[in-house]
Amino acid sequence: MIIAIVATAALVLAGSVVYANHVRETQRQEALASCENQLKSFNSALTDLDKAKDGVADALAVTVEQVADGATVTALSLTAGFAAMLVDFGSGWM
Repeated sequence: MIIAIVATAALVLAGSVVYANHVRETQRQEALASCENQLKSFNSALTDLDKAKDGVADALAVTVEQVADGATVTALSLTAGFAAMLVDFGSGWM
């Protein structure tokens, strides 16, 4: 009788350990999948940012002589300079 109780307790304990390991592995797999999805989103955003930077560089390359409204080019240049200052200022806070 004692052997049956000890054997049952050992089986329950072993089952609990196996189940706990299964739960942890499932959680680990879910966390890994979430990280991979976030990495894909980050890489996509980084690609979009690079494209936007290229667009800004192209826009800033326009000179006053190339357009009918030179004030727009001047305003764009001033705005870009202000934005760059904000980025530099903001990076000091990180």
